[in-house]
Amino acid sequence: MPENYRVEATVISLGDIEQINFISKKTGQPDVFTKFKVECQVGDESITYEANGFHRSKPEVGGHYALEIQPSDYTHNIRKIEPIQAPAGHLVRAAEAMGAVITEEATIAPQP
Repeated sequence: MPENYRVEATVISLGDIEQINFISKKTGQPDVFTKFKVECQVGDESITYEANGFHRSKPEVGGHYALEIQPSDYTHNIRKIEPIQAPAGHLVRAAEAMGAVITEEATIAPQP
């Protein structure tokens, strides 16, 4: 089985929670599993991962995260989500990339 790996990613979108009903192998009783898709910008690529439902409250669209990914045959699952502080100037570059024109500069009033 392939090893887990880490990526630094910016969340582009969060999918809806999917509910999966199954029979627990441990108890033999019906149980529920939830998951959702997370579309991320990793470098120059847009990649979609899946995450367990209990992670839903952690990522925010536009947030920058270190993700621990567990690859499988069908998808790559997010195992861990840790926020990363955006690099200086990140928001200004993002705004300019979306077409915003930044013209106002901060001024400091002289002290008497």
